Amino acid sequence: MKKLVVLIVFLFFVSFDYLRAETEHYNCIEVTTDVVNDSVQYGINKENQAQFTLKDCELKDIKIHTKAADISYDSSRRLVENGNVEKNDLFAYMCEMPFIEGNDITGYKKIEANFYRAKISPLISPKYPLYPTLKQTAQKLNLDLPDRTFVIFSKIGYSTHEFFCYAKNNGKKPLQDKCTYSFEHVLDIHLKNRDALSLSAIAEKYTSKLEYDKSEKAYLMAMKIDSDYEPLFLFYKETGQYKKAITLLSKALSNDPYNYKLYTDLAIIYLYDNNYNNAESYIRKALRFNFENERNAYEVYEVLGDILMKKRDYGNVIASFEMASNLAKKQCESDSLMLENFLNNKVPPTDCESEVLPYQLKIIYSLIELDDFNNAEKLANSLLSKFPSYSSCLYIALSNIYAGKNEFDKAIEMADKSVSLFQIKGIGAKIEMGEVYPQIISVDIGSPAYKAGLKVSDRIINVGDKDLRLFIGQDKIQMITDYLNNASNPVLKVCPKDSEILKNVPLKPEEYLRPTAAWALALKALVLRESGKKDEFEKNAIRAYELNPDIWLTQITMALAFADKGNNNKALNILEKAKAHSNDSIVLLIKPIVCKKSKKLDEAINSYKEIPKELLQTKNAFYRKFLDEVNL
Repeated sequence: MKKLVVLIVFLFFVSFDYLRAETEHYNCIEVTTDVVNDSVQYGINKENQAQFTLKDCELKDIKIHTKAADISYDSSRRLVENGNVEKNDLFAYMCEMPFIEGNDITGYKKIEANFYRAKISPLISPKYPLYPTLKQTAQKLNLDLPDRTFVIFSKIGYSTHEFFCYAKNNGKKPLQDKCTYSFEHVLDIHLKNRDALSLSAIAEKYTSKLEYDKSEKAYLMAMKIDSDYEPLFLFYKETGQYKKAITLLSKALSNDPYNYKLYTDLAIIYLYDNNYNNAESYIRKALRFNFENERNAYEVYEVLGDILMKKRDYGNVIASFEMASNLAKKQCESDSLMLENFLNNKVPPTDCESEVLPYQLKIIYSLIELDDFNNAEKLANSLLSKFPSYSSCLYIALSNIYAGKNEFDKAIEMADKSVSLFQIKGIGAKIEMGEVYPQIISVDIGSPAYKAGLKVSDRIINVGDKDLRLFIGQDKIQMITDYLNNASNPVLKVCPKDSEILKNVPLKPEEYLRPTAAWALALKALVLRESGKKDEFEKNAIRAYELNPDIWLTQITMALAFADKGNNNKALNILEKAKAHSNDSIVLLIKPIVCKKSKKLDEAINSYKEIPKELLQTKNAFYRKFLDEVNL
């Protein structure tokens, strides 16, 4: 019996050791992907082969067989993810210190230059960034998808050989990469090495991939090394995590109570979180400091102006944005002069007037709210003559002004002019470089890209039959643009995020109306309604809402259109979406009308009571139409 127990224990440890020390043997063949005369030529170089073994996650028995020599490496190590995709994160192992096997050292310097280092990928899966190119290459060469890749790099960093590697473990493919560090382990390694730069790069990488949990963990770990709060604050702000941002900034403020920037950042977060009293309190504290000679000082007055707009304090809004305009222009002129001196006047002068345009637009809307239509019109026309490229925004401003002056025909004309400027030819997708491939960042509703089914995070792999990855050193975005504009029947090959599917998407630039036209269309719809043209109102309201259902003006306009038709539930549901902007005059005025028409009399009365006294006394003809209709 004792012998049996000993045998069982022995077998247990043997089995455990076998599982722990699982060995993977790989044979590799060289594949070639050469760009010749603007097209890709795929091939297999049968003269060159490689092999290696992974045992206990250590790289062993590396052998590269070439016509010139048999080569190996004297040193190898596992790589740790560090946010540098091309140079590091595409690979799991690095091999260095090449040597020629045997005694023949003829041509060693050339071998060393061309085989300076090698890198081995993790197991290939749809999540591997280069999966689409590997899949296409394998299909072109009638090969199976590789289990790993083995890439040789020259001394100056160019890849000289690429091998497709296949596991030869009794015909079994490895199903799990047991040698890849977990994300938490990666963060711990960088923390131990005090490497805040790598942690920040990892955080930025996962933010771009919309994997926010990992981003936050990396940022928090970086702050254990470097206490700079700004990267994590910006991350929280951009991802709408306002409570976490407030906690972070409050802690930073306790350590640095005289930092005006911290007060400004807290004001911004409270503004975004619709807590206008706290926002004003913190921005007023920032104003106590002598910061006007600091860089980006104009932001303090910009934030103050935005807060006061939300609180409908339009007189002080104008003063705040005038101050922001002056400081922004002053900084621009200082930067421009510094650049000219540095480059010996070899750069064209900067147009610093355009720096103030966003603030001047807000001043126009404040003048409208103050019933100062003449000065608003004068400023809008002055800006229109200076900045014709911003005509679409300025025509919307003029439409508001003329509506307020009871010149409804002119208001409609200005809205139409604005809409016409949003009619463009294109595919309607914003494309930026992702980790490896160009990636869809946004898709305009109703655009050719939208109709073709393109989605955010889709990766563009090919233009026609050209794999973009293989055109090293070329501007991939420009390649896509040129192809779409010049090909008679353009087709993009697209791969959704982390998918193994490669799909062909026919796509051609066409005329379409950009979603930003929805502002002008919704305003036009409301003016048409108050002009007595109910049918045209409904048509334009629907078009604006379909174009962009996520902005408050299309929401409140569509709620009114449903209420006019007696679709009470739909009207109230959409009205709920617009309530986040309940301090805007048009929302304040239309809300009680929608509630009244939807048989919600108590809500209508309460909504009417929310209208500020100065708005009840407005001379704005457009607003007065809505006030007359409420009649409560």
